[in-house]
Amino acid sequence: MQGESSEFFEIESVGDGRSGIFTDNYILGERIYLSDTGFAQLNMIRRSGRLFVAKSLRPEYRNDDVAKAALRKEYQIGFRIDIPGAIRTYDFSFLPEIGEFIALEYCHGEDLRHLIDSGNEISGETLMKITHSLIQTVKAIHNEGIIHRDIKPSNIIYDNLSRSCKLIDFGCADAIDQTMFKGRAGTDLYQSEGFTNTVANDWYALSLTLSELSGLCADRNVVRKVGDICRGMRLGIPPEEKEKRKNPYVILAVIAAVAIIIGGFYLFYSLPREEDEMPKVAGRTEVSDSIDTVSPSVPAAETIAGDSIKDIRDLIIDTKGEQSTASLPAEEKSVGDDRKKTLPQDRAGENDRLTEAVVDKTEESRIVGISETSLGYLHNRLNMAARDVLRDRERELEDRKQKVYYSWEARMIERQLFGEETCVNAMIALVGNIPIDAPMDSVREIAGKYYRSVIRSRHNVF
Repeated sequence: MQGESSEFFEIESVGDGRSGIFTDNYILGERIYLSDTGFAQLNMIRRSGRLFVAKSLRPEYRNDDVAKAALRKEYQIGFRIDIPGAIRTYDFSFLPEIGEFIALEYCHGEDLRHLIDSGNEISGETLMKITHSLIQTVKAIHNEGIIHRDIKPSNIIYDNLSRSCKLIDFGCADAIDQTMFKGRAGTDLYQSEGFTNTVANDWYALSLTLSELSGLCADRNVVRKVGDICRGMRLGIPPEEKEKRKNPYVILAVIAAVAIIIGGFYLFYSLPREEDEMPKVAGRTEVSDSIDTVSPSVPAAETIAGDSIKDIRDLIIDTKGEQSTASLPAEEKSVGDDRKKTLPQDRAGENDRLTEAVVDKTEESRIVGISETSLGYLHNRLNMAARDVLRDRERELEDRKQKVYYSWEARMIERQLFGEETCVNAMIALVGNIPIDAPMDSVREIAGKYYRSVIRSRHNVF
C-alpha cells in the first residue's frame, strides 16, 4: 500500500560489534519477503524439523554497521517478549548465504492489510475478539517497558483457523534501556505528531488500524462499540483509562460515603453522654466515714462521693507525706507504703532522662564541631525543610503521574524526585543561612538523618 513502508527516520553512528551465537544447524529455505525501502529480507529456515522465519539484511546492507546494529537491537528487544499475542524471537545466528539473522516464530495466517484489501465481511464477534486481543497485547509490551512504534495492519497476522492475532516486526521498537535509534521511526500514515516515540503513539496507531478493520463488519452495534474504544485511543488514552475518566461520579460517591462515616463517628463521640450530665451528690458515705477515722486533717471528706479507697489513699499521701496508715487493712497499708516509695523513684528517673538528653546534645555538638546554639538551629531548620521538601515533591509526583499511563514510568519519576542527594540539596537550600561554625559535611550528615526519618520512611525508592 502506498505510504505504508516502515523505516528509521534518523540514523545514528554506532561502534563495531559481533553478533551472539553462531551455529550451522539451520537449513535455509526460500525467500518470502524483500523490503522495498528498508534493509531487511525474510527467508524460511528449518531446524530440527521445525519451521522458522529468518530476518536478515539485504545483500547491499550486510556490511553496513548501522544496519547490523539495528538488527541486533531488534533481537535484544524481541527476545525479552514472551506474550501470546506477539511474535516470539528465538535466536540470533549466522548462515553464509544470508549473513547474520534473527530466528523468528513462523506465524500461520495473513496480515490484516490483505484482509482489509480483500473486502471480505467479518462478523461482529471476530471484530471484538481481534480488538480485545490487540489491546491486551499492546498493554503487555508496554508493561515490559517496550514501545512498538510501527503498529499497522501489515504488521498484524490473523489466523482464521485459530481466530488469533500476532503482532510482528519489532524492527522499529524501542525500550527504556536501549540507547541507539532514539529518533522518530515508523510509518508516516500511522504516526501522530503529538505522540512521537511515546506509548500514546502505539494507541493512536492501533485506533487507526481497528477503524480500518471495522469497515468489514456489518454489525453496527459492534462497530459502534469499537468506535467508542478507538476515540479514546486516538487521544493516546489506554482503554481502561478512558473508562475511568467517563465515570467521575463513582469517585465522588466514594468520597461522600467516607465523609458521612467519619462525620457519624465524630458526632457519636462528641455528644455528651447521660452519665456525664448526672449531678454529683454530696454527702457522707461509708468510705468517707472510714477515712475520717484515719486522718482528721484530710480536707472536706464529705464532698468526696463514690471514690475508691486507692484514690483517697493517694489524696492522703499527697496531703501529708508521713500520714499514718495504722487503721487501714494490712493489704492496703502495704500498697500505700509502695506508693510512697515509687513517687520519688519516678521523679528521679525523669531527671535522669533529661540529664541524658542534655549530655547527648553536648556530645553531638562536640563530635560535629558546632556550638550547641548552631546545632539546635540546624536541627529545627532541617526538620522543617525535610517536611517542606516532602510536601512539595509529593504534590509534583501526583501532578506528573497524571501524565503517564504505566507503573514503570511512575516509579522512574518517584526515584528522580525522592533520591537522597537531590532531597538533601533541596533541604540545605531551604535552610539558607548556614551557621559560620558549621562544616558543610556535618550539615549534610544531619540533613541525611532527617531525609531518612521524614522522606525515605514514606518513599523508599531503592
